[in-house]
Amino acid sequence: MTILQDGETNGRMPKPEPMRGKTTEMGKRLYLLPDTLLLWLAVLLGMGFATEGCAREVVLVLSERSAPYLEAAAAISSGLAEADGKLALRILSMNEVRDSGFGADTLLVPLGVKATETLARLPGAAPVLAGLLPRQHYEKIMRELVLRARRHQFSAVSLDQPYLRQFRLLNAALPDIKQVGVLLGSATLGERDMLEVAAEDSRLQLVAKTLDNATTLFPDIDAVLLHSDALLLLPDVEVVNRASLQSLILTSYRQRRPVLGYSAALVKAGALLAVYSTPEQIGRQIAEIIRRKPFVLPPPQPPRYFSVMVNRNVARALSLTIPADAQLYAALLAEPQP
Repeated sequence: MTILQDGETNGRMPKPEPMRGKTTEMGKRLYLLPDTLLLWLAVLLGMGFATEGCAREVVLVLSERSAPYLEAAAAISSGLAEADGKLALRILSMNEVRDSGFGADTLLVPLGVKATETLARLPGAAPVLAGLLPRQHYEKIMRELVLRARRHQFSAVSLDQPYLRQFRLLNAALPDIKQVGVLLGSATLGERDMLEVAAEDSRLQLVAKTLDNATTLFPDIDAVLLHSDALLLLPDVEVVNRASLQSLILTSYRQRRPVLGYSAALVKAGALLAVYSTPEQIGRQIAEIIRRKPFVLPPPQPPRYFSVMVNRNVARALSLTIPADAQLYAALLAEPQP
């Protein structure tokens, strides 16, 4: 395992970086090399472990053999290794899983959208507990790919943070913020009611606007920022994508509006702060669900474990005094969890 500490960016406004598939925890980036992770997984899988009195087999299906999926798989393996008794654990590719028949005594754990889509298309009686995918993608898979009679066999731990947790982070970091702006694309248009409820519970006013079309993105953002104290970015590719991200951040910065992101990558790109969950944290939660006795497939749920990150260069450039990351994290933990 190789751990690298991020260096600070020179200048008043950090140069935005493209989003990359790296994970971050409490201000540090953790780079787990795929070869190292594969070796670690091989050791764990060779142990033969699991829950007492349960013949259940757990099959992990990875969308890719890249670092985020391997980190989540390693966390699941490590978490199950701590359980009492014996449980069979396997890792299969999407091609391998298409040719395998699974019964009700097998728990399938797809990691990522592609793996979940693959399992959704397969017949069978095996329950499915998905992870490392956005809630909206999971809901779309349930609507479009999973037969109604089989939907009770599916659940997920999504990547998306509860909106209430995000707004509480704003309260803790910037208590003077009163109005939070958000631009909704087609993927997030249905989230408006949930956003309004969470904002109201956090004593904030939501300033929401629907994106008219791709050509009006920046006029629409300007309209939102005009009536807002901060901007909340949502994982909607019509609004936040590789082509638009840098301009979104700079537009908000010029109007001196802090940006609340949804990932560590966005904070590195110039957002002020974010609450997010790492692949390891998602994997830990999945392992805890599997270890419950008796095992019962739970309803879909948001991440239980999370991290907080603040871009201190942006805070200084905006003349904002933000509490330490650990202090913000403690403030979120002190609140009832959504």
